[in-house]
Amino acid sequence: DSSHPEWNYSRGGYLSFEETHEDIYKVLEKYPDLNITLAHMCFLENYPDKVVDLLEKHPNLTFDICPHLTMFVTMSKNRKIWIEFFNKYSDRIIHGSDYCPSYGDISTIGHDNLYRFLLTDDEFKFWNGMDAHGLKLDKSVVEKILGTNMYRIMGEKSKSVNKDALKEYILKYEHYLTDKNKEEIFEYCEAHNIL
Repeated sequence: DSSHPEWNYSRGGYLSFEETHEDIYKVLEKYPDLNITLAHMCFLENYPDKVVDLLEKHPNLTFDICPHLTMFVTMSKNRKIWIEFFNKYSDRIIHGSDYCPSYGDISTIGHDNLYRFLLTDDEFKFWNGMDAHGLKLDKSVVEKILGTNMYRIMGEKSKSVNKDALKEYILKYEHYLTDKNKEEIFEYCEAHNIL
């Protein structure tokens, strides 16, 4: 994202894909019963066997399928494998999102593409212009992924927020936020008596 050069990992100084995953695997090995959700399917859409291996070894591990730039495009190339995967592990997958209101239309487009990818057999252009092909999963599988799994994991009632800890966190990292994101976060915090 050119508007956020600090998000560019190509400048060096950051862990590689392999190093990042090695660190994740070390934590999982050290704490095999850890309740954890790995975002964006941990960018492992090219490695379905690894995803299965992780789920089999770690009973409290879940993956979220918030799409990143190529996730569904890559999965479209191995539809049979991913259809079988989603059917077998539908209890271990949740819908996650890192879209926020400041993303505008891309947030709506991203969610629409997610639903289309999971529910239909359509061939379509994903929001990045790349070709995707829906998996046409059974509605009961999609209902788990898009809702009931989250309720099962998190509970149906919201948990209270430690406002002091949240305030400390926001103030610690506010220098990373764009002005627009700061405005949204501070408006939310003010409305909920956090700051």
